[in-house]
Amino acid sequence: MLDLNRRYRDGLLLDVLGVLETDESETAPEASTAERWWKIVQLSAFISWKEICEAERPVLRRMNVAQFEQNQRRLATALEEKRVLEVALIRELWHERQASRRKGDFNGILVTRGPNSKRLRQVVELGQAVGLFDFRPCWLTNPNTASQIFPLMEQSFDLVIFDEASQCPIEQAVPAIYRAKRLVVAGDEKQLPPTAFFQSGFSFGDEPADESEEETTANVDLEQQLAAARQQQALAVTDLLEASKPLLRQCLLNIHYRSEHPTLISFSNHAFYSGRLQMPPSVHRKVLNAPLLLIEVNGV
Repeated sequence: MLDLNRRYRDGLLLDVLGVLETDESETAPEASTAERWWKIVQLSAFISWKEICEAERPVLRRMNVAQFEQNQRRLATALEEKRVLEVALIRELWHERQASRRKGDFNGILVTRGPNSKRLRQVVELGQAVGLFDFRPCWLTNPNTASQIFPLMEQSFDLVIFDEASQCPIEQAVPAIYRAKRLVVAGDEKQLPPTAFFQSGFSFGDEPADESEEETTANVDLEQQLAAARQQQALAVTDLLEASKPLLRQCLLNIHYRSEHPTLISFSNHAFYSGRLQMPPSVHRKVLNAPLLLIEVNGV
């Protein structure tokens, strides 16, 4: 192939090919020759990428290692200061919103005991109009309770976080997701999924499609087909975590903090988590004896 295209090569490329061909003609091992080919191609790609970046950002030509490390430290300091200011700003905003509300507005609403007591759903509905969510912006509840006490209003919460999402069936999660502007799904796919052993269900997959439905399906465009495929994929899984994996950006938490000794998590770490789990040194620094012992008893 190189011989056929040689007449189209010139300049630096022709020189590089000449060096590589000379190297191949020597008695070097085949693996060593292939490795040198790869290193030259890789270096050429890096040099080309460097030239493109410098052409798009001329400031990079004046940057050296010392300046880069200094800018990196300045950026880290600025980000830390930004985090501190963000916390203070959020606190001030909420204090301002709460100061505009009067505690007297809640008279007769926050009554959960006695003859005039109200259900929690009634408290939420009546209190929402006078600023209940300003005084209590964070709520901790399970999906079923959230569906019962909060009005079904789209994007009524800034953020909804699902913890232990591998234990949450999709049908229970949908109403809470409808109420969210943003969504965080946290869970461990290595845990057992929720069981439907004690639940009754109905399968929609065995119903035959009539000819009119088949004609309609044949005429839908690609975007609708992709949407239908995503819907089928969501219906095929049992828990929220599995349904969220192809749709949400993933972030892995690699620090294991529950076990006080590395051997307690060692087997699971290598068998299920590809050995990526790490333990903070402070957790097991003072632990001297292994908590697990293997005693061979030669039993049956």
